Amino acid sequence: MAKKYQFEFPAGSGNKLNLKQIANQLTRRILKIFERNGEGQYQYHSSHHPVWSKDHFKDHHLFHEFFHGDTGQGLGASHQTGWTALIVNLLLELDEDE
Repeated sequence: MAKKYQFEFPAGSGNKLNLKQIANQLTRRILKIFERNGEGQYQYHSSHHPVWSKDHFKDHHLFHEFFHGDTGQGLGASHQTGWTALIVNLLLELDEDE
């Protein structure tokens, strides 16, 4: 049923996708927060905080309460296990055969 309806995504692009394809695109965007950037840091690690450059913490993952929409930097409490832990479910549901 999700493949029946198509919507423009991203808005203004003229590109038409079904709901499953849109869900997969949004999942990939969220997953980018947890990838390393060009400097080898995770996107959500604050670049101005010195602890993230230390060997002990460089591979440490935090589940922040929310993230900056443009940079992916973690904001709010860094010990959340609520919605951010759902990233595992998103990985499991991601349809790579799209």
